[in-house]
Amino acid sequence: MTSVIDNSPKFPCVSCHTDCCKEYTIFVNAHDIYRLSTGLNLKPESFLQLIGAKDYSLGIKVEEGLVDLALKQKNGACEFLEETDSL
Repeated sequence: MTSVIDNSPKFPCVSCHTDCCKEYTIFVNAHDIYRLSTGLNLKPESFLQLIGAKDYSLGIKVEEGLVDLALKQKNGACEFLEETDSL
């Protein structure tokens, strides 16, 4: 039996059909970022965006003020969501 290791990025949301990310901003924490970055072999800055924080207890303090981390949007949804014809 031969096993093949595929190092190409996988899209974690390819089987998602709930469309939450089309209606809501998807905020992430440090553990989410680590798992996405290592699992997809991507630099965090390639899939994250900074958003001004509304809650001091949840925001991350940076020189510019408080921010939250969220997944970047592409075509009105999470950039990891791929449209497919098969359901």
